[in-house]
Amino acid sequence: MVALVFLAGAIYVENFQLDRYIRGLAEDPASASFSDSTFRERILERAKQLDLPVKASDITVTRERGGAEIRIAKYLVETSVVRMALRMPAASFRVNRVTPQSE
Repeated sequence: MVALVFLAGAIYVENFQLDRYIRGLAEDPASASFSDSTFRERILERAKQLDLPVKASDITVTRERGGAEIRIAKYLVETSVVRMALRMPAASFRVNRVTPQSE
Protein backbone atom coordinates (compact mmCIF):
# COMPACT_ATOMS: atom_id res chain seq x y z
CA MET A 1 0.00 0.00 0.00
CA VAL A 2 2.81 2.41 0.88
CA ALA A 3 4.49 1.64 -2.45
CA LEU A 4 1.29 2.56 -4.33
CA VAL A 5 1.02 5.86 -2.49
CA PHE A 6 4.67 6.62 -3.23
CA LEU A 7 4.26 5.69 -6.91
CA ALA A 8 1.11 7.78 -7.32
CA GLY A 9 2.80 10.68 -5.53
CA ALA A 10 5.79 10.54 -7.87
CA ILE A 11 3.50 10.58 -10.92
CA TYR A 12 1.52 13.52 -9.57
CA VAL A 13 4.76 15.44 -8.93
CA GLU A 14 5.78 14.90 -12.58
CA ASN A 15 2.28 15.95 -13.65
CA PHE A 16 2.63 19.13 -11.53
CA GLN A 17 6.00 19.87 -13.18
CA LEU A 18 4.37 19.61 -16.61
CA ASP A 19 1.58 21.89 -15.41
CA ARG A 20 4.14 24.49 -14.27
CA TYR A 21 5.95 24.25 -17.61
CA ILE A 22 2.74 24.89 -19.56
CA ARG A 23 1.83 27.78 -17.24
CA GLY A 24 5.31 29.23 -17.91
CA LEU A 25 4.72 28.96 -21.66
CA ALA A 26 1.41 30.74 -21.28
CA GLU A 27 2.98 33.56 -19.26
CA ASP A 28 5.97 34.05 -21.59
CA PRO A 29 5.21 36.99 -23.94
CA ALA A 30 7.32 35.36 -26.67
CA SER A 31 4.90 32.43 -26.83
CA ALA A 32 2.14 34.67 -28.22
CA SER A 33 3.71 34.21 -31.65
CA PHE A 34 4.01 30.39 -31.38
CA SER A 35 2.15 28.23 -33.85
CA ASP A 36 -0.13 25.46 -32.61
CA SER A 37 2.46 22.89 -33.63
CA THR A 38 5.18 24.73 -31.68
CA PHE A 39 3.05 24.60 -28.53
CA ARG A 40 2.42 20.88 -29.06
CA GLU A 41 6.08 20.09 -29.77
CA ARG A 42 7.31 21.90 -26.67
CA ILE A 43 4.70 20.33 -24.40
CA LEU A 44 5.31 16.85 -25.82
CA GLU A 45 9.07 17.23 -25.36
CA ARG A 46 8.64 18.26 -21.72
CA ALA A 47 6.18 15.41 -21.10
CA LYS A 48 8.70 12.99 -22.61
CA GLN A 49 11.43 14.33 -20.30
CA LEU A 50 9.09 13.70 -17.35
CA ASP A 51 8.15 10.23 -18.66
CA LEU A 52 4.47 11.18 -18.95
CA PRO A 53 2.47 9.56 -21.77
CA VAL A 54 0.93 12.72 -23.21
CA LYS A 55 0.13 12.39 -26.92
CA ALA A 56 -0.28 15.12 -29.52
CA SER A 57 -3.99 14.30 -29.66
CA ASP A 58 -4.24 15.15 -25.93
CA ILE A 59 -3.25 18.77 -26.61
CA THR A 60 -5.77 21.23 -28.03
CA VAL A 61 -4.82 24.76 -28.99
CA THR A 62 -7.65 27.14 -29.86
CA ARG A 63 -7.29 30.74 -30.92
CA GLU A 64 -9.61 33.65 -30.37
CA ARG A 65 -9.38 37.36 -29.65
CA GLY A 66 -5.68 37.45 -30.46
CA GLY A 67 -4.66 34.79 -27.95
CA ALA A 68 -4.38 31.04 -27.66
CA GLU A 69 -5.85 28.63 -25.16
CA ILE A 70 -3.97 25.41 -24.42
CA ARG A 71 -5.92 22.43 -23.06
CA ILE A 72 -4.57 19.07 -22.00
CA ALA A 73 -7.03 16.20 -22.01
CA LYS A 74 -7.18 13.47 -19.39
CA TYR A 75 -4.56 10.83 -20.07
CA LEU A 76 -3.84 7.39 -18.67
CA VAL A 77 -0.62 6.51 -16.90
CA GLU A 78 0.13 2.81 -16.74
CA THR A 79 2.70 1.30 -14.43
CA SER A 80 3.71 -2.28 -13.85
CA VAL A 81 1.74 -2.17 -10.60
CA VAL A 82 -1.44 -0.20 -11.33
CA ARG A 83 -3.25 1.85 -13.99
CA MET A 84 -3.97 5.43 -13.02
CA ALA A 85 -6.04 7.99 -14.88
CA LEU A 86 -4.63 11.46 -14.32
CA ARG A 87 -6.10 14.79 -15.25
CA MET A 88 -3.97 17.89 -15.33
CA PRO A 89 -4.86 19.92 -12.24
CA ALA A 90 -4.98 23.13 -14.27
CA ALA A 91 -5.73 21.89 -17.74
CA SER A 92 -6.36 25.17 -19.51
CA PHE A 93 -4.00 28.08 -20.02
CA ARG A 94 -4.60 31.34 -21.87
CA VAL A 95 -1.79 32.92 -23.90
CA ASN A 96 -2.56 36.58 -24.49
CA ARG A 97 -1.42 38.45 -27.52
CA VAL A 98 1.59 40.68 -27.13
CA THR A 99 0.88 44.37 -27.48
CA PRO A 100 3.71 46.59 -28.73
CA GLN A 101 5.35 48.71 -26.06
CA SER A 102 5.52 52.42 -26.85
CA GLU A 103 8.89 54.07 -26.40
